[in-house]
Amino acid sequence: MFVTAPLLAELEATLKKPKFEERIRAAGTDVARLLVVEHATTRVEPASMPSMQLRDPNDVFVVEAALGARADLLVSRDGDLLSLGSVFEISVVNAEHFRDTLGLPRPRR
Repeated sequence: MFVTAPLLAELEATLKKPKFEERIRAAGTDVARLLVVEHATTRVEPASMPSMQLRDPNDVFVVEAALGARADLLVSRDGDLLSLGSVFEISVVNAEHFRDTLGLPRPRR
């Protein structure tokens, strides 16, 4: 798994939003603990994205991270990204597809 500084900054800003505050507290954790993802990832420099219009301009830094990592897959829940199917030869898939690709069992509900 790869991450860039802009992606980590976005994750931190998102986790600090009031709408997540109660959920994080209810889970018995805090933002700092959730950000340990940085230690389980490889940091890469984002690559400049060749000219392409995305439906959501805020997704540019996600695509640039995937390009910088030379990724084969970009796993996302974002509808705008998923609608692409692939971007610059990087397949865009949801977590369920990725899990199935790895042959992992579906979580029990």
